[in-house]
Amino acid sequence: MEYFYFSSDFILIRYDELANLLAGMAMLLIGMTNLGIGFKAFSGGLLEKILAKSTDTKIKSILFGTLSTLICNLQL
Repeated sequence: MEYFYFSSDFILIRYDELANLLAGMAMLLIGMTNLGIGFKAFSGGLLEKILAKSTDTKIKSILFGTLSTLICNLQL
């Protein structure tokens, strides 16, 4: 087994672990891209219009982010 050294933190990681990590990150990014394409096709761009309208100023974007985070974290 060969090892890969991160010199700044002295963390020892094997090449196969690094390959698994990079493959997982690539799959996540591909999945997010495909999900975005699917949402756009599903809604006909309506979600993008709503998001653009609700985040066109700093105040609106802060309020929208706070509200959406609050709604997502509600435990019913």
